[in-house]
Amino acid sequence: MIGNRLLVESFIVMEPYGSVRIGSVPFWMVFDKEPSAQALETYLDASDPFDEIYMMLFSHGVESIGSTPVEHWRRILRRARKEGAFIGVDESAYPRDFAVS
Repeated sequence: MIGNRLLVESFIVMEPYGSVRIGSVPFWMVFDKEPSAQALETYLDASDPFDEIYMMLFSHGVESIGSTPVEHWRRILRRARKEGAFIGVDESAYPRDFAVS
C-alpha cells in the first residue's frame, strides 16, 4: 500500500526520487546520531504503524559522542509491522562501512 512504507535517509545518503518511485514516505535525518534517532522515534510514536521501514545510514567512520549504535537502529526497524531492513548498510562494519553510497 502506498504511504505505508517509510524510507529513512541520512545526511548525504538519500534517494528522493527513489522514495517517490517506490511510494514511500521519506524521513530525512540530519545525521545518524542520537538527535536524529530520537526525532525518528518521536515521529513513529505519533504515526500509525508502517508495514515496512527501510533505512540508509551514513557511515562517518568513528564511534563518537552521541553516536547511535547499529543495535539501536535495528530496534527502530523492528517497529515495522511486516518488514524492517537496512539498505546498503554493512551492519558488521558500521560506522566504519566506507563502501556505503
